[in-house]
Amino acid sequence: MTPAVRCLDDAEVDRLLTLDDAVTTLRRALGSEPAMAPVSMPKALGTWPDGSLHALGAHWTSSGYAGVKTWINTSAGAQSVYCLFDTAAGGLLGIFRARSLGRLRTAAVGALGLQAMVPADTGTLALLGTGRQARAQLAGAAAVLPLTRVRVWSPTTEHRTSFSAAMADEFGIEVIPAGSVADAVRDVGAVVTVTRARAPFLRAADLRPDVHINAMGAILPGAAELDADVVRSARSVVVDDVASALENSTELRTALRDDPGFSGRVSPLGEVLRAPGVVRPGLTIFKSVGLGACDLVLAVRVYEAARLGAADHTRTDPTTTQAEEK
Repeated sequence: MTPAVRCLDDAEVDRLLTLDDAVTTLRRALGSEPAMAPVSMPKALGTWPDGSLHALGAHWTSSGYAGVKTWINTSAGAQSVYCLFDTAAGGLLGIFRARSLGRLRTAAVGALGLQAMVPADTGTLALLGTGRQARAQLAGAAAVLPLTRVRVWSPTTEHRTSFSAAMADEFGIEVIPAGSVADAVRDVGAVVTVTRARAPFLRAADLRPDVHINAMGAILPGAAELDADVVRSARSVVVDDVASALENSTELRTALRDDPGFSGRVSPLGEVLRAPGVVRPGLTIFKSVGLGACDLVLAVRVYEAARLGAADHTRTDPTTTQAEEK
């Protein structure tokens, strides 16, 4: 018998999935052997002058699940929904409001990029951007790094000042508004960019030669945060999905156009999680454009938690082995 379809709102997702859970679950799933890992579908994207429509999916036959997220993004607002399916029976299992799911996914993926590519004792961070994803990115960074000081830049003085004050109160660390990008990134160990910039604003001349950059914004064609000299300077470039990143990231497409051998310097995050030694010392970049496998893994985690109940939450991680459960 096909189980009843579970409909979950954002509040239920927040109750059933913590950021720490999300980071751990994604690390296990993406770092598993390829034959057992979820497989992403190519991203579908439609754009018009005032918005965009997206679809991102994956299947995970070793766990019996498949799913797809669709969302619309306009200047007036955004909405998203996730549909989870059973790959054996072919039935619909769940429909989720996906705002919280997406927020947790982007925060956890950003955290994994930092965890895999930044020294574990890094305490300084520059956060460039104060929009709807900025707080989640700071939460992800704080979950995996011992942050003591964060500098925040936004082109709007009021935004960076109010955001810095709110984040200092929330996270209990020093958060300082910076008057320029150069001031924000000076001598920090890691930089997170999370903007909708149409033109690059981060230059190699302003950065430490061994800095790491989590480039989490500018995922639409024509958008860019990193200057071409930053990408050229990178010793290692890691992405959530190679094909999708080379197609959808303006920064990486430009680098590939200028240097046809550039793709050989790009590694998928799953490979880095399995073998951290592939990251070479020097300036490094993690570029995220969205990965259907990540949404699926977390949707499964939420669905199993809802199905089995919060009292059995420790057994709801589909990436946990029987030995670990015992």
